[in-house]
Amino acid sequence: MDWLFFGEISLAGLAMGGLYALIALGFVIIYKATRVINFAIGEIMMFAAYLFLAFAGGMEMSPWIALPLAVIGGSILGGVIEKTM
Repeated sequence: MDWLFFGEISLAGLAMGGLYALIALGFVIIYKATRVINFAIGEIMMFAAYLFLAFAGGMEMSPWIALPLAVIGGSILGGVIEKTM
């Protein structure tokens, strides 16, 4: 077994597990605060991920600039969903 490949796969697994943990944490925090299960979390996170991809890949921004912009965009979408629903 190639140890470099093992390290890459391990880091990719940790990153994916971290994303799953963040999504689960979002479900728990919103449910504990409002007693409502919010299924829009996945849609908001996908929107923010697409924004990050558009900023970092399409517009060739630095990832350090694209990440806060994507978080702000996802927060705005979450606020719009909260106020309209």
